[in-house]
Amino acid sequence: MFFLRIFPILLIFRIINSFLIKTFHDPDEYYQSQEIAHFKYYGYGFKTWEWSMGLRSFIYPNIFFYGYSLLNVLHLDETPLFVMFPRLFQAFFNALTDSYTYFLAYRFFGKGPAKWALLCSLTSWFNFFSGSRTYSNNMETLFTLMAFYCWPWPTLIDKIDYNDFMISLVFASISCIFRPTSAIIWIFIGLHLLFNSKLGQWLKILAVSSGILSLSFLFSLLIDYGFYQKLTFVPWNFLKFNLIEKVSTFYGTHPWHWYISQGIPLVGFTHLPFAFLGVFKGVPMIVRKTRDNTYHHAILIDKSLFHVACWITFAYSLLSHKEFRFVSTLLPIISIYSGCCLYKFSKNISNSDVNNEDESEKLLKKDFTKSTKKNNQKKIKKLNEKKSNKLGIGLFVLVVTNVLMGYYFCLVHQRGVVDVIFWLRRRVMEKKELSSKNDRLMAIYNIPVDSVLILMPCHSTPFQSVLHSNEVSFRFLTCEPPIEE
Repeated sequence: MFFLRIFPILLIFRIINSFLIKTFHDPDEYYQSQEIAHFKYYGYGFKTWEWSMGLRSFIYPNIFFYGYSLLNVLHLDETPLFVMFPRLFQAFFNALTDSYTYFLAYRFFGKGPAKWALLCSLTSWFNFFSGSRTYSNNMETLFTLMAFYCWPWPTLIDKIDYNDFMISLVFASISCIFRPTSAIIWIFIGLHLLFNSKLGQWLKILAVSSGILSLSFLFSLLIDYGFYQKLTFVPWNFLKFNLIEKVSTFYGTHPWHWYISQGIPLVGFTHLPFAFLGVFKGVPMIVRKTRDNTYHHAILIDKSLFHVACWITFAYSLLSHKEFRFVSTLLPIISIYSGCCLYKFSKNISNSDVNNEDESEKLLKKDFTKSTKKNNQKKIKKLNEKKSNKLGIGLFVLVVTNVLMGYYFCLVHQRGVVDVIFWLRRRVMEKKELSSKNDRLMAIYNIPVDSVLILMPCHSTPFQSVLHSNEVSFRFLTCEPPIEE
């Protein structure tokens, strides 16, 4: 019921989010999704070198391929919807990511922390900036979250539900199809499950995993065969080029500590200190009365997701080529633990009467006189007022800092390379309208958009997925690495 009530709100929020993104971030936003789908369906555009080498799966561009098909059938491919529909699709998936951030937090820590985790996900500047862009990393994050939600975490269950286990493996396999490096995550989690399972369960776990993985990779082969017209095992090609032959280093290398010193601090931003507090300070989950009528406050915090985050950071730090969006899978984990911290602050404030705050418990659980208890109640009230102020300041800092970052990076930073192609699209559309209405008017206006030379950083400018016209001659810089096909 919560999903049905909250998801439409999340979807509207992410649709508005998608309309507020006016800047450039990374070439893959267009050239590994929308552009190749446009090239496949309409027969013109630009195909980057990765697609000639069989390094990319067509599973993600396939979504846009069928979207272009539908728009063409409905004669809507000359409308603004043609440009916006890829981001609208991704807005839907981003809203699902928000939802599963809530579900995963709910499964680990309960309803209270889950609500705060959802708030943290919505106030994350990087999620606002990158989550609704058409990156395969965002799909990897979504399916990883869905797999986490169904996964038999040893700290949460005593017995494996193999139906949920198989569902989790399907989602995990899909995340690996979108991004083969996602296998790094699942190797760690799979070994962790085996280590915490009885030896008699190993055979069944391995058999189920092998079956699901085999079917998933067969599905991947079929999808990519439809694009490449030959059997192409993309995960192997991707890992071979990027990890073994290290072709990705052509596009930049970073020191081993880059994710720790720069990447994660920028992605997590002001949520990060709250996340660390959530990990190490714990969430008040249980308040129970003992036999001697004293209250015991059990601080329960499951660090399973934190251990996964540490593994991702360690493993990805070993790779030479690093980017901010490569650690997108950490963002929901940061939101969840940050939500745990905020929940702890709010819980201490709203439940002083139950005395589940450590300091207030120390004051009240002893046998004081009435006057002493009254004084201590005043102290507790002041303590909670102080904590209320801290919560208010914390929320203010989170919202203001992330809104400012989101505003700058979504509406200001590196905007020109995107604006120019939309300006060209308007000129092309005007030319088509004038030529269809009156040739004489066309001669008067004489809009010069027959040939364009773009001297900008390679692939920083969108192409036919925005322009959608093969009547204009384009030349621009490219960045093929020094390899032979």
